[in-house]
Parts: sequence; C-alpha cells; structure tokens
Amino acid sequence: MNVSHYVGIVAIVGIGLAVAPAVNAQSTHGAFAVRLGVGVPLDNNMRDWKNVDVISGFSYFINHSAGTSTMTGIDVDTQLHTKHGNSAHAMGITYTVRKLMGDDTGSQNYVGLGLGIYRTEYKRFDEMSAAQSTSSTSTTGVTNFGGKAMVGRMDNRGRFAEMAYTYTGTSLSNGLSATVGLRF
Repeated sequence: MNVSHYVGIVAIVGIGLAVAPAVNAQSTHGAFAVRLGVGVPLDNNMRDWKNVDVISGFSYFINHSAGTSTMTGIDVDTQLHTKHGNSAHAMGITYTVRKLMGDDTGSQNYVGLGLGIYRTEYKRFDEMSAAQSTSSTSTTGVTNFGGKAMVGRMDNRGRFAEMAYTYTGTSLSNGLSATVGLRF
C-alpha cells in the first residue's frame, strides 16, 4: 500500500471524526485528535498560492488528563502535493510535545515541537513527445528524519486550530500548514 492510500484513509477518518460531537461540552480532553487543512511547500519552484497541499493528521496523546499543561504524543501526518501532473505524497510519524500556556478559561494557546520519520514518494509523468506514442511515469521514494514546530489554540470542547512548519528532508514536502481539528 503506497502513501497515497494512507493519505486517503487518514483524510476520510479525520473528516468523519471531526464532525462527531464533543463528548462533554464542559471539558473534552480526550486522548485522540484528528485534523484537516492545507499547506504550502516552500520549494523554489512553488511561487503561487494556487497549488496548495492537502494536509490531514491523527494524534494520540500519551498524557491527556485535564490538568496537564504539557501534552506528549504521537502524530501521524499525511500530505498530498500535485503540480503540473506530478505528485508527491508524504507521511510522517512524529513524537511531539505541546505546551499549553495560560489559564484554562475556555481556550488556551500552545506551542510544540516534534521529531520523527518522514516518507515521501514522488510520481513524475514524463510528457509525450511527437516521436513517442505513450507517456511514461516514474515513482521514487525517500525516507528522512525530520521534525515540526507548531503553534495553536485549543478550546475546552476539543476544537483546535494549528499552524505548523514541517521539515521532511525533501524540498517538495517541506512547508507551512494550517489545520483545524477535534480532540475526542
């Protein structure tokens, strides 16, 4: 199963779980979270904002009690990037630490860092010339150590918005992302 299948699975599960109502309207501090959003790669060839990436993710928080100000956990992130018929699918598994700031008065800001392993697969479609009767495709993949830095805001119902910079070790999938999600 290639990375594009994982992108689809995580996106479908994320959308389904994000529309589920919060379990406890007063304070939801569940162990799981899903997020969905967009990203912009920071490679030199990507100069317009029309070609954005689809970002989806799933988190499991190891310490998820209501009184915890430092949340550690595992994030699984996927990214789909297409441009001019070429595509890159990235998936990362990251150990993260998020630090909640301020008092829990309805919502809190947080900052976080993560380190992990990222797999990026590239599919390139070679254009057909006049002498060729068919076009060809080639797929290559690379696995690198990487990381991410994030800032966000989470409310007591488990809803959150997060901005992140992700470094995957490949120029096509390094970039900024903005996601919204739900903790349950």
